[in-house]
Amino acid sequence: MTRLLTAALTAALVTGCSGQSCDELGALQAEREERRAAHTALIGTSASDGEIGEADDRLHAFERRVYDLEQSCERR
Repeated sequence: MTRLLTAALTAALVTGCSGQSCDELGALQAEREERRAAHTALIGTSASDGEIGEADDRLHAFERRVYDLEQSCERR
C-alpha cells in the first residue's frame, strides 16, 4: 500500500508547470491542493522517513513552480 501511494504521489509530483500560461493557473492551484492532500495521506502511512522526505522535496518543488507562476501572472 505504501509503495503504491508513494508511486502515485511521485507520478503526480513529477509533472511541473513550466511553460504554463496564466489561463492554467486555477487548475494548477487545484492540483497543488490535491498533491498536498496526497502528501498528508502518505505521512499517515508506514512510509519510511526517506520516502516521506523525497515526497516532501517533490511537493515543495511543485509548490514553488506554482507560486512562481502566481507571481508572474500577478505582475501581468
